[in-house]
Amino acid sequence: MDQPAHLPRHGGQSLSLDEIADQIPLKQDPSNITLLETIVAQLQHVDSAAVAKQGNDTAVSKLGRFATLFLSPPPMSGDSHGTNDGKDHCEGLMTALDKLSGIPGVLLDDDVLLAVIPFADAAAPWSTDALADTSARILARQISLRDKTDFIVSALLETAIKPHLSKWRSTRLTATGRPAAYDAPAARNIPGDLGAGGPPWVGERATMIHLFRWALDESDATLLEAHWSSFTPFLLALLDDPTTGARVQGLQAAEIFIQKCPGRILVERGIGRVLEEAMLPTLHFLPTHTPESESAQLLGPAYRALVLLARTRFDYDGDRVAKQSLLDKLLREGVFSAYAHSSEYILILEDVVPMLAGAMTDPFLPQHPRYILVVAEALRSTILNCWPRVLDQYGAEILRATVMCWLNVSAGIKAAGQLRGVLNGRSGSDGQG
Repeated sequence: MDQPAHLPRHGGQSLSLDEIADQIPLKQDPSNITLLETIVAQLQHVDSAAVAKQGNDTAVSKLGRFATLFLSPPPMSGDSHGTNDGKDHCEGLMTALDKLSGIPGVLLDDDVLLAVIPFADAAAPWSTDALADTSARILARQISLRDKTDFIVSALLETAIKPHLSKWRSTRLTATGRPAAYDAPAARNIPGDLGAGGPPWVGERATMIHLFRWALDESDATLLEAHWSSFTPFLLALLDDPTTGARVQGLQAAEIFIQKCPGRILVERGIGRVLEEAMLPTLHFLPTHTPESESAQLLGPAYRALVLLARTRFDYDGDRVAKQSLLDKLLREGVFSAYAHSSEYILILEDVVPMLAGAMTDPFLPQHPRYILVVAEALRSTILNCWPRVLDQYGAEILRATVMCWLNVSAGIKAAGQLRGVLNGRSGSDGQG
């Protein structure tokens, strides 16, 4: 794309940061891609030594604010061409910020880092491996120039996330993020209670979850011990969210939080009890009330986080009775409850087991070895996944089918060997004649 004539070109002598920043109008337009491309190109040719020597805090701040207009993740629509263009612009801008952040003494504003963080996750739909690598370099340099704890707690959790939770705060917590002194029957408002707008962390372009996960990943036990209550409001909001994607993210974040948070905090501050109450209901997200694919996504992280909570929370004070009580609750409200709920699928077994048993007893089965393997593997999977009811009601039928299959296959192998011997003998006699 051609650059407008009134903008200085980046060829020849490089421009100073002040000259580049002066091109940005007071009323900034996030759709002005031409200006973006021009400034990105000019930043690539900035004299780093001159900038470091002169100091250009005002220009850096202005360029940073301009960058945040274009660093919001591009919408993930069906238009792959538009999406790729958005990623290309982000990659160019991130490369320019990478060079700018590498200049000694240059300190980017907190808002710029908050815009960079979501791209540090290469798995995010709006990011790429290249964007993630560049973002990681920028963050590593800039975090080393500031108080990391202050940035995570004040700029990210308290300023970028907490103000958006006023309508979605869990009633299990006080306004300060500490466990409430009373048990609330409802966790919080659910999407739909507040009109058409849903929670701010749901949607293609919502980056709050990525900001929160980065904060958790970058925190250690010391930080969490001092500032655990800054993490709990959003963590509980995710765990209470009825949508599968957000709840899965909450369960995964809870596992990280429990791993890093000292056991003393989980026990003495009561946050362990709150997490237990928030995560246990997920064990009831079973088919058919919950789609099977979503149930499978939820149950694994839920059990892992709850078992880890039992170990971490009660190993601290050695309360074996309380630990066994939680594990007992996991069995009763989780495993045994799911087993009782599985009775809804008994009709499926009534169709599947006879069908597989009939195939196993087919006398012509030995003629198709691959068919034998497919049917046997299907029967094996059925037994492994439904063994309580299968063995109780269909054990004799499965045993009979397996024995018949074995006999048929053995007879087929013996017959094949005899036939091969006859044919070999006839071939020999024919050769002699």
